Amino acid sequence: MSLSPLQRLFQEASELPADEQAAYLERATNDEALRRRVSDLLESASRSPDFLGSPTLDSRGNPVADAVASPLSPGSRIGPYELLRKLGSGGGGIVFLARQEQPLEREVCLKVMRATLDDEEPRWRFEIERQAIARMEHPGIARVLDAGLTDDGRPWIAMEYIPGDAITTWCDAHELGLDQRAGLMAAVCDAVHHAHQKGVLHRDLKPSNVLVTSSAGAAPRPCLIDFGIACLNDSATDSRQTRPGRLPGTPAYMSPEQIHGDPDALDARTDIFSLGVILYELLTGVSPFREPNSASREVTPPERSTRLELAGDVAALAQRRGETPQAWQRALRGDLALIALKCLRRDPAERYASADALAADLRAYVARLPVSASRPTWSYLASRMIRRHPYAAAAVVVMLLVLAAASAAILHAQRRAVAERKRAEDLFTGFARLIVAGNPEFGRSKDYPLRQAVFDFAEHLPEELTRDPRTEARARHTLADALQGMGETAKAQEQFARALGLLEAMPGEDSADLLPLALFGNAISVSETQPELARGQMMRAEGMLGHSDRPHDRYMRIRALCHLSVLAHDRDKLEDAERLARQALGLADAQFAGDRELIAKCLWTLARVERSLNRMGEARALQARRLSLIESAMGADSPQVWDTKAELALLDLGTGDPAAQLAILEDMARRTENHFGAVHAQSLARWIDYARALALTGKREEALKAYRETIAKAANAPSFKEPATLARWREEARELQER
Repeated sequence: MSLSPLQRLFQEASELPADEQAAYLERATNDEALRRRVSDLLESASRSPDFLGSPTLDSRGNPVADAVASPLSPGSRIGPYELLRKLGSGGGGIVFLARQEQPLEREVCLKVMRATLDDEEPRWRFEIERQAIARMEHPGIARVLDAGLTDDGRPWIAMEYIPGDAITTWCDAHELGLDQRAGLMAAVCDAVHHAHQKGVLHRDLKPSNVLVTSSAGAAPRPCLIDFGIACLNDSATDSRQTRPGRLPGTPAYMSPEQIHGDPDALDARTDIFSLGVILYELLTGVSPFREPNSASREVTPPERSTRLELAGDVAALAQRRGETPQAWQRALRGDLALIALKCLRRDPAERYASADALAADLRAYVARLPVSASRPTWSYLASRMIRRHPYAAAAVVVMLLVLAAASAAILHAQRRAVAERKRAEDLFTGFARLIVAGNPEFGRSKDYPLRQAVFDFAEHLPEELTRDPRTEARARHTLADALQGMGETAKAQEQFARALGLLEAMPGEDSADLLPLALFGNAISVSETQPELARGQMMRAEGMLGHSDRPHDRYMRIRALCHLSVLAHDRDKLEDAERLARQALGLADAQFAGDRELIAKCLWTLARVERSLNRMGEARALQARRLSLIESAMGADSPQVWDTKAELALLDLGTGDPAAQLAILEDMARRTENHFGAVHAQSLARWIDYARALALTGKREEALKAYRETIAKAANAPSFKEPATLARWREEARELQER
């Protein structure tokens, strides 16, 4: 394998006396950035006697591990996992396929940090990876299931195993057409956008880190893996720090600012560049760069690249893309090529501002709508209309009057596309202010908490989020969801109400996709204080969602049915509650069989009704199924698992060992409090469950103490806005006191 310019210059300069190295580099290359990087490597080598004996870059410029053999092999055990086979390895660790047998059977992807001569950098990188994956929850991102230390002190992470192929390999093997490839990349962009919203930059996006898996009857699912060199924008650890001489990432997919080692220049557009390289390869089958592993990021246009590299294999390449050679060669000059080239601009300001905006253009390409990467000329807009409506367009050629009407429609579609793109960019820019709010460089104290940043952000939205009503409504709905999750019910209600006011004032076509979601969220936030309003809004949301065929709307309809069941249960309408819960579970099993968390939500809803109907056996069976699903989906250490174990302990209180069930309830309450905080609604509810269990087992004084402490916390917490619940707890304590 040939050496990269970086590797070659370093090796040649390192053989010279120190006082001759700078002059040699001046003669050897005109690339000032490359000279600076080689100089940094030489300086690091002079400080570390082991540097030359322990290389940190391979011939492609990738980081390599120190030459310390790992004792791990198939058959070894780490925690509850048996290693089956090695899947791969890199500078950060070794990845195995492993099997867990207890408390449930499943295969996982287990990554173990390899032994190194200097453990500091790999250890914090491993912790960054664990934090990055744990904070994200998206079907397009592999989930963290477990983590720990090996017997010799090396960190390991157990992640969801994705039995798939690299996106380029998968698309070629299935001969996917360009529309399908663009649709698949749009789904990848959705996952990347989710990561960016959570403050995570991947920094190593490449085909082998985007796996595609599929099963019979299901759509292919792309999934991001390997966040080993991710950057956390809000981490206390400087996740962009790297040892001198290291080049984290894969040069063939790096942006110019990343390959030149400037951590302060990295943002979401760095990942956009890497997505552009993948998209280019999906389109052409070759890299956009003449020298992929060099520091040069000069991009070759797709039609010229394929003409230079693969002139004799056009038919085979076109066939693997489900196209004729003529159609494929046209595509190399069309919208998909322009989208890829916009991602690959050297200046980050000229790329897409967000992965969401890139996904919008990819979906516009599939729908034959105008894309922002192309100039909106009359001929271009007309060609998009003709591709969407070929037969109607033929008639338009003959009818000048219809041509005028079609032109107006084209302009309207173009304006809508531009408006949607502008809204997406405003959302990204506006929320980027929240991400950096806690950075001391921007005037805030280093102790400024993210929670307070969210409160302040909600009080004073940036201009980008308020100049368009639809953008503001989306922003306020997102903030309301976040505040609701924090337990800040009153603040969430305020944001939901303002979002609803904006949406109700819009024309129906502009608000149709957002209004039912805002109704749903607001109904949840007011269900305790205004149950009738909540019921009316939730019924309205369910009706609107029931008329949509969009997968996300069908998903939200099932959740709406669950909440309608809860509202009916709280009104003692148990027959209605059972009917709604069974309807939700039936739809979830039929339409979202692979969504374990949604099905678990439906199981909880139905179990709650069965318990109130005194069908304890049925309730226990439903909760046991729920526990199995959420443990396999989220791992053993998650709030939903704690909640289910507490529910099962309450159901088992009258049988077996009451002391054991009390211990479980106390443990689950402490875990919940440590996770959410002492005055979060879920924490308080867990302690009330513990108090009830103490009362049921005859521990009256301990139960009264638990009631009093929990009620005092709730009464003194400004964020706890559930007066009916608090009154019910007080009544339970009073009745216990009078016994």
